[in-house]
Amino acid sequence: MAPTLVSSPPTLRITPEPLTPQSFAPFGTVITTPFPRDLLGAPNNLPALKLPHRVPATPVYANQGSAVKISPIAPLANGYENACPSGKAAQARLSMFACFPRKLRREKQTGHRQSAVNDILNGKVHSEGGEQDGEGAEEEPDFDGPVFDVRILERHPYTTQTFIPLDLSSQKRVLRDRVPDKKSHDWKGYGEGDVGITLDGTAEQDEEQEEPIYLVIVAPTLKGQSAAATSATTSKDTAVSSSDPTTMSTIGTLSDPVNEGTVDSNRVLIRDPPDLENLRAFIARGGQAVTYGPGTWHAPMVVLGPRRVDFVVVQYVNGVEDEDCQEAAFKDGIVVDLKSLSEEEDEFWDDLKKLSKL
Repeated sequence: MAPTLVSSPPTLRITPEPLTPQSFAPFGTVITTPFPRDLLGAPNNLPALKLPHRVPATPVYANQGSAVKISPIAPLANGYENACPSGKAAQARLSMFACFPRKLRREKQTGHRQSAVNDILNGKVHSEGGEQDGEGAEEEPDFDGPVFDVRILERHPYTTQTFIPLDLSSQKRVLRDRVPDKKSHDWKGYGEGDVGITLDGTAEQDEEQEEPIYLVIVAPTLKGQSAAATSATTSKDTAVSSSDPTTMSTIGTLSDPVNEGTVDSNRVLIRDPPDLENLRAFIARGGQAVTYGPGTWHAPMVVLGPRRVDFVVVQYVNGVEDEDCQEAAFKDGIVVDLKSLSEEEDEFWDDLKKLSKL
């Protein structure tokens, strides 16, 4: 179980921002294709090809001129050697994480968009949003908005870690096959779409479905600082495997000698803890992979949407638990506000902009 910070976290409401190479640069690397979607063949003049954003290496021809290669596209760092306390060597590891949609909490929020639309329809607001007729603004109604509670962060102190999503489109909606009930062949509830008959006589239908997204939640590191935390392990289970414990994330115990060895009394220090005051959240879609820099505090992967997302994960590991992954849990107080991701609200806001110009 992750050690829990003794001090209460700040009360923060974070609005997620789009994941871009520039915005994420303090925490790692965003991997996305720099080539336009309509580039259907290898360009004749590669040096003259204009790319929408900078790439870490010069593009070169590959595969007898039928491909363009950019290498490296992101760092793959192994910082274990001469740095980790155990001295154990690390090996490259490719894993798969099947990440299922997270359950979101609903909380009362002010319905400012709906209220603004109503005010415009009632002639109470100027096109710039000011009030008319000297009337005060009506009290805004409340609605249940989705939020994600951030309660734990982790980091990998000696390695980069890259998450590469599989079977995830960069488009908000895609057409996917739907199969009816085999006994009744009832299409009710399967939506509109073209029905086709396959060679074995079964029917299939394409339906437009919403694609999942994933949240990348990160925090800066308070380098050189320490934070007290409580651990579920007893002091007898806590061992320092290095003559230089300051390199460890969790060290020793700070428990009351009277209660030493009890679960409730066990205290540890987290070296270089996360800076929760400056935690940030990013919205990532298909077509984007993310690489966390070594030691970057981040939340375990958060998938939002109708289905799971499978990720190929690339990193180094040496099999020593506290050297491969370090965690810090904390109490409630930090939430990611997700109401801006609601399509209905986006449509409301578009309607508001149109109405304000009438």
